[in-house]
Amino acid sequence: MKQIISNLEKVFTDLDKKFIDGQIEWALGRKVALKKWRMDNILGYHYGAKTNEGYKNWGKDDWGFYEEMFRVCGGKGHYNTLIKITMQELLRYLKRTAKEQSNQEMLK
Repeated sequence: MKQIISNLEKVFTDLDKKFIDGQIEWALGRKVALKKWRMDNILGYHYGAKTNEGYKNWGKDDWGFYEEMFRVCGGKGHYNTLIKITMQELLRYLKRTAKEQSNQEMLK
């Protein structure tokens, strides 16, 4: 019985690590994608673009602008998380929440 439990713990530890690493990779990719999207659609030449094309295809009150920005981030909740914290804080946050999610899955 102890051997079975030990083997299961090893399997779950490996799965947890893969899950957490996948979550981190995804979120960091979204943060980079948001930065690129903002460069292309909002910030214009002030942050490195050759011409100022900020808001180029968007009306002032165009909800589509926000929908697209949220889509790039994976949703409004992810957008709010990604813009408020640094990369280091994001890594800490992801490791903590991924571990919590993994533990909840094990309890099901």
